[in-house]
Amino acid sequence: MSLRTQNACSMVNVLRFAGTSLTKPILYASSLVAVTKATEENQLVEEFPEPEDFGDKVINGYVLSKFVSEKLLHEGTVRGIPSTVIRYASIMGHR
Repeated sequence: MSLRTQNACSMVNVLRFAGTSLTKPILYASSLVAVTKATEENQLVEEFPEPEDFGDKVINGYVLSKFVSEKLLHEGTVRGIPSTVIRYASIMGHR
């Protein structure tokens, strides 16, 4: 299964489910690597990516899939689906 399927396509399905009949809030586990915006002091800005942000600082496929998922989630919030994003520093399996 590709990262696109696991992250971005799955987010589309979650948004469809959350927006049907009774609206359901979404709690999304993301990663700090999906944050591409920083202040002048080089601190990360933990907001949804701006519509004009095309992920210029994306470094690999995983980061791109998380970045796209957050853009989709932001569009869902604009359309009325409440959501919260938790961005972990690193998520990995046990060796």
